[in-house]
Amino acid sequence: MIMEEIQGRGAVSVVAEEARAERSEVRASSGLPDPEVLAVARRRSFTREYKMRILEEAERCRQPGEIGMLLRREGLHSSHLVSWRKLRREAARKAPEKRRGPKAAAVNPLAAEVIRLNRENARLQLRLRKAEGLLELQKKASELLGIELPPHDDPDEKD
Repeated sequence: MIMEEIQGRGAVSVVAEEARAERSEVRASSGLPDPEVLAVARRRSFTREYKMRILEEAERCRQPGEIGMLLRREGLHSSHLVSWRKLRREAARKAPEKRRGPKAAAVNPLAAEVIRLNRENARLQLRLRKAEGLLELQKKASELLGIELPPHDDPDEKD
């Protein structure tokens, strides 16, 4: 079977594949990563603090070539500075209008007074219901005992 593979693909490719498989097994058993596997390239991302630090350093550069040295040292391109400056200008322009969280409700100067009056109204209505209940109780007790009460003018009752 090996001879058939050698004749079909060529002796060099079969030997190379076997050697590669052997190295992979050795590395897998030793816990080392396989260098044959290519890492997936990822786009770099920069934090806001890093961008601001680099922009501040770039603004402090006064001599010719200083910005270039900064960019080479950090591994950046000049387009990074251009786009970061643009982002900073837009953020500064939008900062006053952009607030997170719920909108602050407009404070009505009479709101506290309205709340106080509503509480007082509820308390007085409760007292009125209790007083009306007592009056009804007196009426029923006088009827049961046969005591006649003097007529009183009730503004709620209509003739």
